[in-house]
Formats: sequence, structure tokens, C-alpha cells
Amino acid sequence: MRASRTPPPGYVPSGTVALEGNRRLLVWLNVLSLPLLVIAGVLFGYLATLVRPDRFAFEVPTMSRLDALVFLSLAVSGVVGVPAALIVVHELLHGAGFWAFTRSRPVFGFKGWYAYASAPGWFLSRGQAFTVLLAPLVAISRSAVVEDTPTGMNWYVLSAVDAGQPPQPAPAPGR
Repeated sequence: MRASRTPPPGYVPSGTVALEGNRRLLVWLNVLSLPLLVIAGVLFGYLATLVRPDRFAFEVPTMSRLDALVFLSLAVSGVVGVPAALIVVHELLHGAGFWAFTRSRPVFGFKGWYAYASAPGWFLSRGQAFTVLLAPLVAISRSAVVEDTPTGMNWYVLSAVDAGQPPQPAPAPGR
């Protein structure tokens, strides 16, 4: 399947994940990412000491106030600048994936707690979405198509009628 502007025939909405207005989900995603940040920091620090053991010795020399101010400025800019640069690169990679499948300029933005790259109005196959998002879409069937939006994503699955399955009866009123 190629990326398209409409879901394939017979596909119906199946689910939505929206970040905007869902503060609880945003908080949980950020809380759950903290252990991964610590693990990555420890692993990269260990890797750095294996590659350059002599370059990562930490000594505190006596320094002037100006030197201390310069050191503090560099440290703060590194603590803020490096993650900011990583976020930009991360979203650019998502955007490159969207562009590769849609040949349309992706949308980039920042909404409070998160940055995003998206391809609103485009429907990607599960494989394309997995490639772009690099996230487990286990809850989505293999025949699903995914629409990425600036505030989340929507997925569509083949309706039971079009999949050759008998339609499920509607529940009785009042139950």
C-alpha cells in the first residue's frame, strides 16, 4: 500500500491516541521516559570510558570567578542545549520518514510538553507508521492504517463486513 489522502475502501476508525488535552498521558509518558534517560546516560558514560578512559577523569581545579562563571555557563548550555538539539534531530528524523512515504512536507511543532513531526491528512500503512514512529504498535492489527496528526494519531482497520466476517449484532437498547 502507498500513502494516500484517504483511508482504503472498507476501513473504519478503530482508535485514537491524542496528546493534546490529555495531561495524564503526557505526565505518564514523561515519567516513564526518565528511567530510560538514566539507563542511556549510564550506558553511554560506560561506553565513553571504554573508548577514551583517560579523557573522562574529573578534577576540580582552583579557578577564578570568571572561570567559574564560564564553566557554569558552558555546563548549563550543555544541559539545556544538547537535549534541545537532540529533540530537533529526533523530530527531523520523523519528518524525513514522513517525507519519504508521502513526498509531502511534514508539519513540525511544539505543544507545551512535547515536540512533534506529523503528516496530517496522510494515511500510512502499519509498516510505514512503524518505520516512521519506531514505536511498538502491538495493539494495532497488521492490516491497520495510521494517520499521524499534530496532537496524536488515529488508526483505521478493515470493517468486519469488508473483511468477510459476519457483522456483530447491535446491543439491545438499555443494556
